[in-house]
Amino acid sequence: MNLSKSLFILLLLACGVTSAQDVNSKLTRKQQERAKVAQDLFSPDEKDRLFFFYQDRMDEMGLKGDVRDEYYHILYYHTSKMKRFDDKDSELTETEQKAKFERQLALLDVDASEMLTEEQYAMHLKTWDQLTSTIYAKRGW
Repeated sequence: MNLSKSLFILLLLACGVTSAQDVNSKLTRKQQERAKVAQDLFSPDEKDRLFFFYQDRMDEMGLKGDVRDEYYHILYYHTSKMKRFDDKDSELTETEQKAKFERQLALLDVDASEMLTEEQYAMHLKTWDQLTSTIYAKRGW
């Protein structure tokens, strides 16, 4: 899987994409149940802009090869967890969702700090400050 496709999948997961009905039939039962409760936070146009925004940031950070792949995997892991906090079947309150989101973001930052240079890490933090502001505005937090 090339990096562009991987990043696109990452952003889709981070945004809580629900599967279309025809795609849903190809999913396992567990995947279908999960898709029913997922929330869409961003419109398709917003998802496209986020994809290119984050890809540009990774380019600005100078991430290439194995380091870029490792950073992607860290992002994928943490954003996969983040996207589940507000599912329709979640019993978490808004306050609990926000707290879990912030905790997961802190864990992402720790993992990123261990693999990035100081300059790259500063860019990571700046990027996530921007993304967090957008997510908070969308959620009304």
